[in-house]
Amino acid sequence: PAGALLSAAAARAALGADVAAAVDEGAWTEHVLVMLLLLRERARGRASRWARWLRLLPAAFDNLASWSDAELRPLHGCDCYWQAVAAREEVAALHRSVAARVGAAAAGTLAEWRWAYGAVATRAIALPAALDELDAGALVIVPVLDMANHAAAAQLELTVDAASGELRATTLAAVGAGTQLFLSYGSLDAEALLLSYGVPPAAAA
Repeated sequence: PAGALLSAAAARAALGADVAAAVDEGAWTEHVLVMLLLLRERARGRASRWARWLRLLPAAFDNLASWSDAELRPLHGCDCYWQAVAAREEVAALHRSVAARVGAAAAGTLAEWRWAYGAVATRAIALPAALDELDAGALVIVPVLDMANHAAAAQLELTVDAASGELRATTLAAVGAGTQLFLSYGSLDAEALLLSYGVPPAAAA
């Protein structure tokens, strides 16, 4: 159900009208709201309804916006190097902008902001169809399902069951016990997978 998902709607309800109204980042607005929700729930610890799932998340994410200069150096000369540098600066600028309007406590430190950005960048999906109050295409994180890795020939398909009001992951064919199940993140080339998800070219091939 929609209430189990991390979404901009859930963020508006949890963060309050003042914070939600202060977030106006154009195309980034949904991302920022979900990031703020993640930071809030992470800080709440065991009191969060998503506490168990949050404890399973990595301490850091491998998307290139979070890489250090030393980690980016081997990519120098590649277009993705400059894209990664620009993304890293954009994330820092977004943090400054949001913190100035919602307060440092809500926006967290830059390191915490990069963590939240990485979580949304690598785990959020667009809803395939409307679900309760959420429109089709809404940005959401689906706890547990967000841990599925990418494969171009994925076995899982996401659908919305209008009758039950549920988002479902169904297999496209029979799979054996113990088989790892994959989702398709979309038609992404090796560079896009590296920039967005930290997937090295060899693994993306």
